[in-house]
Amino acid sequence: MEENNTFIELGTLIIAIIALVQPWVLYIYKKYLKRGKVVFFETGNIEIGFSNYASTIGISGTLRSLNKDFFISKISLELTKDKDSSKHNFDWSIFRDTKISLVGDGQTHVELPYGILLTTQSPQRLNIQFHDNQQQEDIRPIHEELANKWQVFLDENFPYEQRRLANNLDNDIYSVFEEFNKTMDITEAYAKFNRNFYWDAGTYSINLKIQTSQPNKIFSKNYKFSLNEEQCKNLRLNVITLNDHACGQTRYNWNFAFANFN
Repeated sequence: MEENNTFIELGTLIIAIIALVQPWVLYIYKKYLKRGKVVFFETGNIEIGFSNYASTIGISGTLRSLNKDFFISKISLELTKDKDSSKHNFDWSIFRDTKISLVGDGQTHVELPYGILLTTQSPQRLNIQFHDNQQQEDIRPIHEELANKWQVFLDENFPYEQRRLANNLDNDIYSVFEEFNKTMDITEAYAKFNRNFYWDAGTYSINLKIQTSQPNKIFSKNYKFSLNEEQCKNLRLNVITLNDHACGQTRYNWNFAFANFN
């Protein structure tokens, strides 16, 4: 009888110890042993652009952390053109407003990118424009050279003293620009910008890379999208607009192409 009581007391003690230890075991498992994950849920379309920022890709959606908290230190894209397997790297460059104004004020709020503390309880909405920074470096000297040549042409054909006294300055400057637009300087700049333009009709692959710090991990997600001839034709018109903007002429807006996530 005493032996049975001993077993009962021992069993009760073991159950009590398990009840005490279990919360700590679960805590240690969740915090240190259970693997966390960052996932991205895309919304809307992929926005493709070509402008003063060079080639751009805009993506919006929601970041969610599973099982543990993460600090997002960087998000980047690797673009592959399926036709020739050429690759281009895009860095996060602008955080855009996730809200749309319904009052028609046309205001868009943007911020420079920054690290994000992503907790399991607080998913983050994001609207990011990624830039091809290498292409930016490639087209910057073309842009600066054309801007300098335009300034020389403007000063020679419409000197500052005349501009200072002009009644309709913008129209007068545009008239001078129309003459400059007939020169070889514009033609050569267009050819150089055009050589840097790489959007062709076909399919593309995107590898979205989400980098975290402490722990240092990279979570990735792959997409495909397609551009047709008409979309690429409209995008290429931005080469002309790029010429105009280098000369301070901003009468025309940039064209964008919108593609579905696949």
